[in-house]
Amino acid sequence: MYNKDVRWLFDRVPTGSTVLISETSDTYSQIAAKYNINIEKAVSKWKSIDGSWYYLNESEHYQRNSWKQIGGKWYYFNSSGQMQTGWKQIKGTWYYLKSNGAMATGWEKVNSTWYYFNADGSMATGWKEVNGTWYYLNSDGSMVTGWKKINKTWYYLKPNGEMATGWEKVNGTWYYLNENGSMAIGWKQVDGNWYYLNENGSMATDWKKINGLWYYLKPNGEMATGWEKVNGTWYYLNENGSMAIGWKQVDGNWYYLNENGNMVTGWVNLNNRWYYLESNGIMATGWKEINNKKYHLKENGEMSTGWLILEGSKYYLNQDGSAYIGWLELDGKKYYCDLDGSIVVGELVMGNVKYTFNNDGELVSESNVENPEKPENPEKLESPENPEITEDSTTIEKIEDLEGSQEQSDELESSIVMENLEEM
Repeated sequence: MYNKDVRWLFDRVPTGSTVLISETSDTYSQIAAKYNINIEKAVSKWKSIDGSWYYLNESEHYQRNSWKQIGGKWYYFNSSGQMQTGWKQIKGTWYYLKSNGAMATGWEKVNSTWYYFNADGSMATGWKEVNGTWYYLNSDGSMVTGWKKINKTWYYLKPNGEMATGWEKVNGTWYYLNENGSMAIGWKQVDGNWYYLNENGSMATDWKKINGLWYYLKPNGEMATGWEKVNGTWYYLNENGSMAIGWKQVDGNWYYLNENGNMVTGWVNLNNRWYYLESNGIMATGWKEINNKKYHLKENGEMSTGWLILEGSKYYLNQDGSAYIGWLELDGKKYYCDLDGSIVVGELVMGNVKYTFNNDGELVSESNVENPEKPENPEKLESPENPEITEDSTTIEKIEDLEGSQEQSDELESSIVMENLEEM
């Protein structure tokens, strides 16, 4: 076919129709260039043969063993010129060609599994950051979800594949993932609060022994400090969270925590010394009445025993710490302890006996007290039921028989003396 025949043919054949040209030394491209003919309109590039697609390039040859960008999309044709679909390994790199042959880029779901393909179509593996979020792709390209151990470090990938950071609840258990996604273990400070993550990453709660020290982690995982009531028992946790044992001063008050960390109340014996802790745990000092007995606790809380001189008064405390009341005989010397426990000094009249004590409270003498003299002519009352009371008389209680025996009179006088002693 000569060039004039080609011109004639192009003038008459509808644009887009396929025309077989032979017996010419010119190619379609040469013809098109010579006559300014748009070959794209004249010849269809895609060819479907026996269910396979081929692409006729500008050199009027089928595209083979190569990539071809058509309409902004990339396609791959094998050695026979067939357009490829599905998975394709090319020069050691995996690609995925969609059902229409277009090379996949970005996220692609293949048989219910997600994959990520780079801008050049290569299948991504390992860590991949997409729009500021990190994902992990297995060596086969599949997107990972759930727990994944990478280089001896655990990571958690959410159901959508996103790498988790911060707190994450998995199957009812809390975990903390660091900023780089690695699972935290051991102590971790978050928003000013301390937490402890077990070796498996799970957040610890309740009591936890770490390096020989006990810590209490609240139900929300926060490390407790200060006073904490656990199962009805009070504990004190130091500033570093460790459980306090032994003596502890808090806000100026002393407390005692036993070997289990329990706050002690009541009597406690430490190194053969007795101390008393109030119901609120505060160590008692000074005088303390316990079970109707008086005790004295020193400034350091230790219970006093033996002789005690306090604010000018002298006391004697039994071996059990209780203040001695009544007569005391010690080392051959006699003392008298008043109801408040103090040792009497000076004179003391009990009944018809007067006792004299020196400044140390030791009894130095005792003597009988003479009966008070009776009036020579006592005025007789007209009626016991209606006693006369003169203006200058003191209050007189009812006396049934003023002329009774001397024994009755002595008993009355003794009673009056005892009443006076009690008022002192």
